[in-house]
Amino acid sequence: MQIEEAKNRLRAALRERRRAVDADGFAAISEAISGAMLTLPEIAAAKAVHTFISAARLQELDLDPFIEAVHARGVKVLVPIVKRYSREWNQERLAHSYYRPGMELSENRWGILEPVRPEPAQLTVADVIVVPALGCDLQGNRVGSGYGFYDQLLTDARALSVCPCMDATLVQEIPTEEHDRPVDIIVTETRILRPGDRDSV
Repeated sequence: MQIEEAKNRLRAALRERRRAVDADGFAAISEAISGAMLTLPEIAAAKAVHTFISAARLQELDLDPFIEAVHARGVKVLVPIVKRYSREWNQERLAHSYYRPGMELSENRWGILEPVRPEPAQLTVADVIVVPALGCDLQGNRVGSGYGFYDQLLTDARALSVCPCMDATLVQEIPTEEHDRPVDIIVTETRILRPGDRDSV
């Protein structure tokens, strides 16, 4: 319980840091992060990338330029669809759909954009998974909304994980629990971090 309380305090602080960035700054940060992600050799080699569609209402980083660029390269793009709004790990809570820029989207009850007419896909085809977060630490740990959807997804997947994260929401340490799954690469507007790799830039 103490860890969850600490995470909730951190979530509140990270949301405040997001809100402190004005629209122009947020757009510039999103563009820089999208561009940096496109330089990753793992992205360049990928045949399929699983990513979230940014929800402006949730003040998520705008990854549209990244999605459009990888799609233009001929890379298959997959996106998540919420099947069950639940914290229960013993349920299948996410489905997956192929996605093309320009597909009709609608907001689900959490404000997350999803294809209106999904094209079912299997997570196993993804070489890279782009993972959302409110913030990350230098060890690759992330904190999200608290439902554990992406911790479960990363537990089930074999793909490399990449997390876009503003410098302002990169912290020294995030309290973790047994079910938490760190990411392989963190991309901010100024650097690329590979936790445990001294050659990170």
